[in-house]
Amino acid sequence: MSKKKNNSIVIDGEPLINCPHCGGKSELRVFRGMFVRGWVGCPVCGCYISWSHDPAGAIAKWNRRAA
Repeated sequence: MSKKKNNSIVIDGEPLINCPHCGGKSELRVFRGMFVRGWVGCPVCGCYISWSHDPAGAIAKWNRRAA
């Protein structure tokens, strides 16, 4: 009998601001494989910042982008 591992990522801190390019709603995407990685970005226009170990840092960088 196999048990499911809890691989959720919980980020405390600042919420994502909308995309500085198109104003679309930003998302945090997580990809799980051998390593946990992902991106913070806009699914509307495709602008993103990738991360591999620090999703909170990627969110902070995304929120500091110039409009």
